[in-house]
Amino acid sequence: MSVDGNWKIIAKSPVGAQEGGFDYKTEGNILTGTATAGGETVPIDEGKVNGNNFEHKMKMKTPIGRATVKVTGTVEGDKISGTFKMLIGSMPFEGTRI
Repeated sequence: MSVDGNWKIIAKSPVGAQEGGFDYKTEGNILTGTATAGGETVPIDEGKVNGNNFEHKMKMKTPIGRATVKVTGTVEGDKISGTFKMLIGSMPFEGTRI
């Protein structure tokens, strides 16, 4: 199933559920697009797709300043799930295609 499209996600953070989104586009095994969280939208970097699995990096505003976040995940139909990995730890996310 294609990773392409708009996704509404919920991340399970230590301070509670955090809403966000992805707008993804693939070309071959290259993933491009944007991520939205905390009122800001940022481009994704180093995006890759392998079947239903994807990964990319992004620089997001965090309580401790701007940080690089590594995102890994899987798409199954209109469901998406994965993990945000940061220097201070990781948190799972899940969501749906909109």
